[in-house]
Amino acid sequence: MVTKMKTSPVVILVTPQMGENIGFVMRTLANFGGKDLRLVSPRDPWPNTTAITVAAGTAQHVRVMDYPSLTAATEDLSTLVAVTARQRDLKKTWLTLGPNIASQDPLVASSLMGGRLGLVFGPEKTGLSNEDISFCHRALTISTNPSFPSLNLSHAVAVCLATLSFAPNGSDAPIPCQQAPKKALDTFLKMLEETLEKKGFFVPEEKALKMKHNLRDLFLRTPLSKDDLNTLFGAVKTLAQSVEK
Repeated sequence: MVTKMKTSPVVILVTPQMGENIGFVMRTLANFGGKDLRLVSPRDPWPNTTAITVAAGTAQHVRVMDYPSLTAATEDLSTLVAVTARQRDLKKTWLTLGPNIASQDPLVASSLMGGRLGLVFGPEKTGLSNEDISFCHRALTISTNPSFPSLNLSHAVAVCLATLSFAPNGSDAPIPCQQAPKKALDTFLKMLEETLEKKGFFVPEEKALKMKHNLRDLFLRTPLSKDDLNTLFGAVKTLAQSVEK
């Protein structure tokens, strides 16, 4: 049994290049009841006249905000899903978009039914970087023709929103995940990385970035509650004090 999700996902566009595509994404959000579009370092400043023109009257229905970074754009959300055309060499929980997407992952299902889910899309030419994906809880691919895997940005958004329009209900509904806010988790991860940096953990240097990506995924893979984070904060603060002595 299915029911419509309680809240439409927030759509985040990282470094979008063309005002036309932003406008088409605004129209797509309005088509599926979405109201929240966030731009991370767009090439052209917001407001964008071209985007508003292409949006064809939907600008009054969709709130658009721009942010300097992905972390700033998502600190009030609970779960982030990176949408990418192909799987990467990253230790990440990978999902495939389909009717059973919610049953694939309780974290996504819980966010659809009551949390704050963010769908993260990359620039038109390159897609999301590994660094961007490393800040997301899950990564999602859309099954397409292998010979022509790339989708237009607004088409990718439309396919995702249409598929996510329904979530499990009744006996199929997962137990809600009591997650700590993304902002608190990002603050913890930053503190942890800085402490480990001082301790000389990230060596050799050429592997440091990949080690950080793997470390982030350790804490993003499983939902952490506020109590979990408070315990981890205390442990890292203790370690940090021992480093400074």
